[in-house]
Amino acid sequence: MIMKKISDFLKAGILIPALFLLLGGCGPSTPDSPLPLRPFDTQVNLFSPKYSELHTKKWVYVSGIGLKGVIIRKISEFEYRVFERNCTYLPNDDSCNKVNVDPSGLFMYDPCGECGSRFEWTGRPTQGQASQYLFRYSTELLNNGKVLRIFYN
Repeated sequence: MIMKKISDFLKAGILIPALFLLLGGCGPSTPDSPLPLRPFDTQVNLFSPKYSELHTKKWVYVSGIGLKGVIIRKISEFEYRVFERNCTYLPNDDSCNKVNVDPSGLFMYDPCGECGSRFEWTGRPTQGQASQYLFRYSTELLNNGKVLRIFYN
């Protein structure tokens, strides 16, 4: 009886798609799926003590912006780059995927064992599972270079 039902499903072309769905073929995230970004516009006082490492280490983490926070990188006195910390490999997976700066300060990386992705300071992946650049937010210096506007629209 069961074999007859399986045979009927195979003939109808239903069994394979049904198994694919049941076994997780369509999960919440696939490699390099788009980030679920939402518009925002915020300002950061670059000379606040909270961001003093921008002037020594040349980078700082900022939480509460973007999906998983951002990394602000000081390129020069008048140029900053802001990257989303959400890794582009399985970007909707909340169990991991949070990009960090290597202690050397030379690159960014996803510490998850499965991913192992590394990124240049341009956001380009150089190693690991990710094949898409890290998302880079738009920036604008205001108030004679004292305030960094970070936005996505």
